[in-house]
Amino acid sequence: MPPSKTGPSEKKQGGNPLRDLFEGGGVIPISPLHQIFQEAALQAGWSPPWKQLNLTNAKKEAGKRSGENRDGRRHIRRSLVMVARKRLKPDLRRTPYSNDALEALRVEYKLLLNKGADDPDPIISGIHLALSDTDRKLLKKASDDTLKKDLQAIRRMSGIKREDPDTP
Repeated sequence: MPPSKTGPSEKKQGGNPLRDLFEGGGVIPISPLHQIFQEAALQAGWSPPWKQLNLTNAKKEAGKRSGENRDGRRHIRRSLVMVARKRLKPDLRRTPYSNDALEALRVEYKLLLNKGADDPDPIISGIHLALSDTDRKLLKKASDDTLKKDLQAIRRMSGIKREDPDTP
């Protein structure tokens, strides 16, 4: 038997009476009987497909917003790491992945996060003006591995090709 030449939109035009019964509308007009069936189905735990679609869309939008927030915090964290790195002694900047250098970077990073919008340095002041309390709390939770990865990304962006001795 050859495949049907009717597309998906043509199949929907005929309607599915059972689906139309629960969705309300379509070929079968809404009646009190439809409302009774819908109420019974809802009480039995049925979730209408259009509500699932709305929930899915809301979850997608929330995920996008969350991703944008994380990306913004990543950029702010890297800016702070850059400033903290510039404040390190030259011998620690030459060996950025040594334990001493990473510890000093962590200390400088925490000092920068503890400053406020009234700091005389315009970069630090501007960063703190942009931070919410939630952002500040999450930035303080940055692990040593995260700071190390940020440092590696900053060095790559700067064109520094030295490798981390810990990676194969």
